[in-house]
Amino acid sequence: MRKSYPKLFGTEPLSKEEKLVIQLLKGDFEQFHSLLTNGEINWDLLVAYARRRHALFSLFRYLNHHQNCTLVPKSKLDEIKFYSYRRLAELTLIETKVIKSVLAELDKKNVDVTLIKGFALQSLCKDPMTRDPGGDLDLFVRPSSIRLMEDVLHAQGFSIRARGYPIWYVNYTNYIRYEKSTPHLLLVDVFANPFPALSIEPLYRIWWKNRIPISGDWGSAFTLCPEDQLIYLFLHCAHSHYFNGLYILKDTLQLLSSYAINWEYIIRVSKKYGIKSFVYFVLKDIAHFLEKGTPSYVLHSLKPWWVWEKSFYYLNKKSYPSHQLAKFFHWLIILLLLDTVWKRIIVIGRRMGIVRLTTF
Repeated sequence: MRKSYPKLFGTEPLSKEEKLVIQLLKGDFEQFHSLLTNGEINWDLLVAYARRRHALFSLFRYLNHHQNCTLVPKSKLDEIKFYSYRRLAELTLIETKVIKSVLAELDKKNVDVTLIKGFALQSLCKDPMTRDPGGDLDLFVRPSSIRLMEDVLHAQGFSIRARGYPIWYVNYTNYIRYEKSTPHLLLVDVFANPFPALSIEPLYRIWWKNRIPISGDWGSAFTLCPEDQLIYLFLHCAHSHYFNGLYILKDTLQLLSSYAINWEYIIRVSKKYGIKSFVYFVLKDIAHFLEKGTPSYVLHSLKPWWVWEKSFYYLNKKSYPSHQLAKFFHWLIILLLLDTVWKRIIVIGRRMGIVRLTTF
C-alpha cells in the first residue's frame, strides 16, 4: 500500500483518496461529494487515510447524512461504523472517566499540569464532535512533578510503555508514555520537554505563563492559549511528523474557526525563540487549505534565507519515513533550521548522550 504520510502537500500530486480526506478535514462536504461520485475510489486507502488523520467520524457523518452508504463496500462500511459508533460512545466515556479520576488525584497532590493537543482542543474548539475520539491524553508537566505523576498513573492501573531522552538533574526523560489496556487501550503521554531537538526551554516558561483554564465533564485544567496551541502544533508536526502538515490540518482549522488568532504574536515569538523556520515550513505546507487563509505577511515575515529553503526541500525528499535513512535526514533538517550554532552543538550533544536535557 502506498504510504499516506511521507510527503509534503507541495512536493507531489495528491491521490484522489488524499484529496477526499482533506475535504473531510475541512468539512467541505459539497466538494467531498463531487470527488466521491466522480470516478472510482480505493476504499481501503480512503478508510486507512481517514483513520490516520482522525477523519473517520467525519466520513461516517457524511455517509449517514447523505444516505450514500451504498457507495461503500459492506466490509468497509462495517469498519467505519465500528470505529465511529463504538469509539465515540464507549471510548469517549471511558476516557472522560479515567481523565477525571487522574486529574482529581493530581490536584490532590498539588501537581500542576497542562493539557495539550487532542483532548485539550476538544474543549477549546466550538465543534469538538467533528473530531474522532482519540485514545490518548497528553500532559505537559514540570520535571519536578514527574515522580508524583508516575505514582498517580500507576495507582490508576497504567504502566510505562516507553521513555524518551534523559533530563538533567532528574533520573527521568523528556516524555514517558503510559498505557492501560483494559477495557480499551488508553495512552497517556507525559512531557517534561516536548521538543528536545529544538532547544527551546525558555519558550516553555512563556507557554506556562500564558495558560488558560478549560473545563468539561471530566473536570477542569489548564491548557495553552490558542496562539501557543498553534505554535505547539507546528513544532509537533515538524519535530515528530517530518513537517507533514496533514497531521495537524484539522486541529489548525478548528483553532482558526474558533478564535481570532493574533498572528503578530506568533511571528514575534517565532523570531525571538529561533523557531521561525519550523513554523514557516509547516504553515506554508497547509496555508492554501486553510479556510480563512493565512495572512500573506505572516509567511513573508517568517520566510528563511532562500538557500535554507532550497536545502530544506531537497533534504525533505530524503526524510520520508519510507526512506532507509529517513531519521538521519530529518535530523539534518532540524540542524539546518536551528537559528544558532550553539543550539546545533547542544542538539548534537544530546543525540550523542553527552549533553542532557535542561529543565524549565
